Amino acid sequence: MILKATNVGSYIRHLRTKKDMPLRKLAYALDIDTSTLAKMEKGQRPFSLDMAPALAKALEIDFREFQITLLASIVLQEHGNEEFAREGLKRALKQLA
Repeated sequence: MILKATNVGSYIRHLRTKKDMPLRKLAYALDIDTSTLAKMEKGQRPFSLDMAPALAKALEIDFREFQITLLASIVLQEHGNEEFAREGLKRALKQLA
């Protein structure tokens, strides 16, 4: 399933409910409060890259693909509205190569 990077919270909720996993169980796997996870799923709080391994394991999803999606989401949320975001990302990609 390919998703828009900005919909990570709803994607996590979709995967969790598809597995009939209660919110509290996933929150426990992430070592966070249930209310915090609920806010993350609603897009009211961000997911961090540090959570990617635990999320991927608990939801039984591909870690690599999930980390890429989460990273894209973070970049878009933090810098997507910047006037020169595209040019900045191109420069960053060149420096990573």
